[in-house]
Amino acid sequence: MRLILSVWKCIQQIPKALLSSILKETVIWIFIRPTGGRPMKCILMTGLVFFTGGSEVVRALLKIRIFSGSWEVLQLMSTMMIDIWGLKACFYDQIREYWPLNRILKLELANIQKVLGQAVSIEGPVLDLGCGTGTLSRILSSRLDITGIDKSRQMLNRCRKKSYHYLVQANAQCLPLRKNCYNLVVAVGLLEYFRNPDFLLSAVHDVIRPGGYFLFTISPSTWFTCLRKAGGIPLYYHSTDAIIEKAEMACIASEKSSSQIVLLFQKRR
Repeated sequence: MRLILSVWKCIQQIPKALLSSILKETVIWIFIRPTGGRPMKCILMTGLVFFTGGSEVVRALLKIRIFSGSWEVLQLMSTMMIDIWGLKACFYDQIREYWPLNRILKLELANIQKVLGQAVSIEGPVLDLGCGTGTLSRILSSRLDITGIDKSRQMLNRCRKKSYHYLVQANAQCLPLRKNCYNLVVAVGLLEYFRNPDFLLSAVHDVIRPGGYFLFTISPSTWFTCLRKAGGIPLYYHSTDAIIEKAEMACIASEKSSSQIVLLFQKRR
């Protein structure tokens, strides 16, 4: 029931003009062109747009006109620049309570906790990049001074009741923070969305104190990642060696599962 209510809240956030256009198209598919094949096109389009997070995919579809039957919907999506992650925020936590996502999440958090245990000490300010709905608050001590950064305001709103001292809406590649101010920077499920993570790694390097830690994840070349990519999620592979070279830090611990590789780097003093 909670999941249904969350999905309903998500639907309520969709702009009225877009929702009206989708309903109009649906009526046409059902009553006017039942054999035109357009319902399948809409299903594919909606899935691609929703799970890919957006605007880039919409622009590509508009350019090649792959979904000509849903042209009006695509135009509205492109001009409104819908915040897909904002829509996902309504049910992001609830959907991860069900199998198999709950088991995957449990394993991922256990691996993160295990890798964090390799750090000499975790004290002082902590930065959670791409904090989403605040999932990492389950394993980060409430005694720590934690700052959460995410580009989605709706995601940040979900963090307000969790153990974050500060919440900032910002781009992870251009952090509005002072240099050398964090003992630990965490970026779980973030680097895999960047084709070129150089700017992100440079920004992280600037805000970590000498001797501080950077914990992050990358997507491994496994069946799980292939399944996610087949579903339309734009993921990019990054080798550990390439990240070490670009980050200019030392890798001190790692842990691998079918869904992600957890790495812990330390900035040289």
